[in-house]
Amino acid sequence: MFLNALIDWKQNLQNDEWYFTRLRENIENSLTPEQAYHQISDILDLALEQKDKSIVIEVIWLAQSLIRKADTTEIPEGLPKQLEKLNEQANTLEENSAVAKGHIKEIQKWFRIS
Repeated sequence: MFLNALIDWKQNLQNDEWYFTRLRENIENSLTPEQAYHQISDILDLALEQKDKSIVIEVIWLAQSLIRKADTTEIPEGLPKQLEKLNEQANTLEENSAVAKGHIKEIQKWFRIS
């Protein structure tokens, strides 16, 4: 769902400045906590695939929403490695680097990953 929503994101964002917020809420509300948990790794993989700096942040925010919805500190398989790669990617995000790293740090804190 989120991947399809990225196709025309610039036009949709122009038409609705709350586009990503509404999209995150719709996705989060459509999932059970268990489903949200199982989507976390896929969403972080999607963040790693993005080239647009703004989209990387939006995808990380979605991951955080899913993490809160899942409401567990059980670490999804492969998460530490994904966060390591996201931290590396954050170095390339220029003005968004500190924002991305802050959100990655929050995810690490949630799952008690040092």
